[in-house]
Amino acid sequence: MAKISTADCKKALVEFAIEHPHHITDIYGRNILNIPHVPNLLRDAYSAKMWKREHKLKVGHENAYTQPDDSVEIWSNGCYITKRGSDFTCERVFALNPDEYDSTVRYVVLENDSGVFVGEYVGD
Repeated sequence: MAKISTADCKKALVEFAIEHPHHITDIYGRNILNIPHVPNLLRDAYSAKMWKREHKLKVGHENAYTQPDDSVEIWSNGCYITKRGSDFTCERVFALNPDEYDSTVRYVVLENDSGVFVGEYVGD
């Protein structure tokens, strides 16, 4: 597998948002239309340039969400599946347009030799 870039991770997040927009909108619950900035939420989620990387760490780093012995969920073939943290080499955390949404919409993106995978929601 070729080296995985930040652009590859952002592409995976955009594809995830397009295929499953409810995972993004459900963050705000049933009152989504009452939140002033939310009408732009999906538009932003569908744009790679709106996803900002917060960190890139090796799995197992003391500040990483993903530890080798953890069970982690990743999005694969239309559903979440559980894998071991040790199945991945690196994690990156991305926030959607943090100037607008602060840290509310954040996901872990995990990578290994097979590619890049959208992992768990880690927003506020």
